[in-house]
Amino acid sequence: MYVFSRNHILSCLITSCDLQYHLLKEQIAKLKVTESSLVKENALLREKCKLLPQIPSAASKEFPPRSTLGQRTEVETELRIGCPGRGTHGMSSHLYTNQ
Repeated sequence: MYVFSRNHILSCLITSCDLQYHLLKEQIAKLKVTESSLVKENALLREKCKLLPQIPSAASKEFPPRSTLGQRTEVETELRIGCPGRGTHGMSSHLYTNQ
């Protein structure tokens, strides 16, 4: 059975904390270098994107153009109100109007 003095345990703990501090400090320095290179790469890619012609994205096709947002739109739905099997209230197919 080993018996360690209080001073020996504290010394080991301090050494362990110092080692961890230095390892984390090293890791932070490496991450800062990586961040710097990624920021530069991001700036270059943004410049390249400015030079490319604008291609409509899939997201722009899903939504109406801004000029039609204030206009009236109609959507046909199959909305049923009520519990399944107990009948429904209203029509099975009606028009929803957004004004």
